[in-house]
Amino acid sequence: VHRGQWVPGKTPFRMPRRQHLLPGGQAGLAFVRHARFHPANAMGEIPEGVPRRRRASGLTNTRQRAAGRLGQKAIQSGGKRPQTVRVKVYFIYCFPFGRWLLSHALSPGMRSVWWISLWLCSWGLLRAKEVAPNYTDLGQWARTAELETRPNYANRTLLLTNEWTRIEFKLDTARVDMDGFEVRLSHPIRKQGAHWQIATRDLETVLVPLTRPPKRHPGRPIKVIALGAGHGGNDPGNLAGPKREKTYTLALARAIRPLLEKAGFKVVMIRDDDLRVELEDRAERANLARADLFVSVHFNGFSGSNPGAVSGVETYCLTPSGCSSSNDSEKNGGPWARGNKTDRENINLAYCIHRAVVDEMELPDRGVRRARFKELTLLDMPGVLVEGGYLTNDHDVSLIDSARGRSRYARAIADGILAYKRLVERGQAEEGK
Repeated sequence: VHRGQWVPGKTPFRMPRRQHLLPGGQAGLAFVRHARFHPANAMGEIPEGVPRRRRASGLTNTRQRAAGRLGQKAIQSGGKRPQTVRVKVYFIYCFPFGRWLLSHALSPGMRSVWWISLWLCSWGLLRAKEVAPNYTDLGQWARTAELETRPNYANRTLLLTNEWTRIEFKLDTARVDMDGFEVRLSHPIRKQGAHWQIATRDLETVLVPLTRPPKRHPGRPIKVIALGAGHGGNDPGNLAGPKREKTYTLALARAIRPLLEKAGFKVVMIRDDDLRVELEDRAERANLARADLFVSVHFNGFSGSNPGAVSGVETYCLTPSGCSSSNDSEKNGGPWARGNKTDRENINLAYCIHRAVVDEMELPDRGVRRARFKELTLLDMPGVLVEGGYLTNDHDVSLIDSARGRSRYARAIADGILAYKRLVERGQAEEGK
């Protein structure tokens, strides 16, 4: 906009403070009318060429004076005027602000273009790139968790251990070895000086729940399991020649059901035939059945240049709010969802099932991961999605395609559910006596 300059100050839009912090304690962006383009404007100063009476009286309106005060404080605190700050912000003007912009700032020739844009985007949208995450010192946390630290500088690893737990971190990676099984973080481990650091949200949503698992309320034991067979109907899922994922997921869910019923659970089948159930309906059926856990079974596929080279098991739980999903290369974070009510339980359920499947099937461990799958976001109970192997890998298919292999899969998933039940209901049998 040729007549204005964006300067630090108040913003007319409500957006999370942490998403638009600028250096020097300046927050937000405010549009100041009649301020000519000059680097000094960013600090609330009046450039040369502006009438002296305006310089003497300061800036001409409340918003300009607020920007000036912020700028002067930054000068006093820093001693020097900061250089240009580039903030990558995607902005669509909301309608009331658009009316002001059209009437005061744009030339008549551009108004028709902006009218069309503003009508299409009549509701405001502001999206900023995720700021760098906060980090916590791993050594400090290890002391509070009663874990011994053993750094190995040659291998660039840090081991935290006690008689119950063994956690190994590798520098500059987001992969953590938890008692021999891989768990993915949202951000890589880093090192500053002699201090190993982990993203604070990863500490809160991965390490703390796994090392201090929550206990379930004694009056709410786990009794009802919702089983979801992936895809179905006109949605075949991943394909490997004539082999369709929807066929194998239903066969696996049917193999899991009698094992859980034998263990005393009531099982709710999200689908029990070759019909497509929409993702929203999957979660709704589990919620209406008042299920205590939700487990959705799938099989993976790879469409790269060498599809047969990828093999292994992945287990997903819902990504916590503010964290990035495991496959999100942009690290955009994400909003809170209904399923985030049970974040601590989600990661423990995923870990219990994952280690049982990897142990039983002897497939490569591709880790406990996090994603915002639609069916997981809408749940009222802990839920996971299991990717039991790759239909594009011959070895994985040999297990998936055989009744004996699926029986092993079913037993492993049932064992994982039972392990989770024992974990979160620990001590309740003794308390009830």
